Amino acid sequence: MLHYSYKKIVDDLRYPEQKNDVSLYFKVTDKYPEVITYFRNTAIQDAKGIHRSRIELLKEEKDILNQKLSNTKRKLTRTIQRYDSLYKYKELLISNKPLVFDNRNKTFKKVDNTIKVYKGKGNNKHCIAKYENDYLFECLYLQPELNRLKTRIGLLTFKINKLQDRLDYLAGIGYDTKYIPAVQFGTKKLRRQKAKQQEYQLQRSNRFSIQGRGDSVDGNFAVKYDTTTKTLTIKTSDNENSCIVLQDVSFDYGQDKINDYYYKQYDIVHNQKKTGTPISYSLEDKGKYYIIKCSLKEETVLTNYSKADGVIGVDTNLGFYSVCETDAEGTPLLMKDMVYEWKGKTTNQIKYNIQQVVKELIDLSITTHKPLVIEQLKFKGKEKVSDYNSNKSKNFNCNMFAYRQMSDYLIESAKSKGVEVYFVKPMYTSFIGKEKFMPYYKRSIHQMAALSIARRTLFNKEESIPKRYKGCSSWKELYKILT
Repeated sequence: MLHYSYKKIVDDLRYPEQKNDVSLYFKVTDKYPEVITYFRNTAIQDAKGIHRSRIELLKEEKDILNQKLSNTKRKLTRTIQRYDSLYKYKELLISNKPLVFDNRNKTFKKVDNTIKVYKGKGNNKHCIAKYENDYLFECLYLQPELNRLKTRIGLLTFKINKLQDRLDYLAGIGYDTKYIPAVQFGTKKLRRQKAKQQEYQLQRSNRFSIQGRGDSVDGNFAVKYDTTTKTLTIKTSDNENSCIVLQDVSFDYGQDKINDYYYKQYDIVHNQKKTGTPISYSLEDKGKYYIIKCSLKEETVLTNYSKADGVIGVDTNLGFYSVCETDAEGTPLLMKDMVYEWKGKTTNQIKYNIQQVVKELIDLSITTHKPLVIEQLKFKGKEKVSDYNSNKSKNFNCNMFAYRQMSDYLIESAKSKGVEVYFVKPMYTSFIGKEKFMPYYKRSIHQMAALSIARRTLFNKEESIPKRYKGCSSWKELYKILT
């Protein structure tokens, strides 16, 4: 039913001329008349949810493509500028004119007849090659570098055209029909392998979910769970005898919550629709066994929003989180680093280590009765760092920076524990901590960044600039001067 419902939703969008006035519910009813109404509505709602999630993924894909396109255009502009600046020297050599270098970038330096080539910036600038005359400079450096840049320009142009074609295809520009995304149940990889068609069919239909209803005494019209005998009864059709009965069904995690839920649900006599709470079930076929999952709405927990006693600032870094607890006046009371292991670990191991650190943060917030403050970082696209840095180790470290996992798990855990999480802009937090607080407290720059994050939330304004920088009016101006 889920596949059929989703197919009808996509077909109505792809072929609007074939769409009729019959609703999706009646189409599913004609296809599956023996199934109860509750299952049909659940399949339709799941199909609509899958379609909405696919639309959101399409928007995210467009954002990533636009980010890659702008980064690639920026690369192409820098490469063309580099090519034009070197080609000027090539024209001087062709016309037999004296070779005069532009010392603005100080890349080349000519002493007598010897030409030196430099690489790097500032204190890292060093000589990488020396050429005794103009001919050797042209043959060994200039012409190979021009050929390399020309090849790079062609590759970047090809990448820009490819990205633009993909964006036009997703937007429907230049095509007869608009692009409507779809989902492949069972994965495309298994569908293409003829030897694994049985596994493919199993993956397509190995689970189903049943949504809950608050106006039901059991929280669900199709599923009933007996907490005393631990028997799960699933009603499949309108016939009373057509039921699936599963014995000895127990939930290792949350069995007490389920028992309390049914105890409270049965006590509700009047106005069940308003006061009752739904409970949903999902069943997964794993071949040798089944997994039954139960989801219910937990009771709301009172959240502590108060900043009267201070806050806890958190600076996120690769491998550790710097924490700074402050009082109401912004004075640091506790500063430490919470370290987690990530080198040589799998994805699940890193996720588990991050969860342990987040639990420690939540416990600290509960014991001190203070909310948490973290910086709101935004990353778009997989090339967020590799577009600007050529160092492989730096790119690897930045790509391993799991900020989204940490923030998502922190929000979920804090919501269940009654802890509020504030987000602030990360602009110049590390720089402010280094220039203003680090000389006074003599702690690491990351802990001082956590202090500036906490103070930004407490006072809702920027920190004052130290007196030794009297000529600067803003941190942005001071940052440009000192970096």
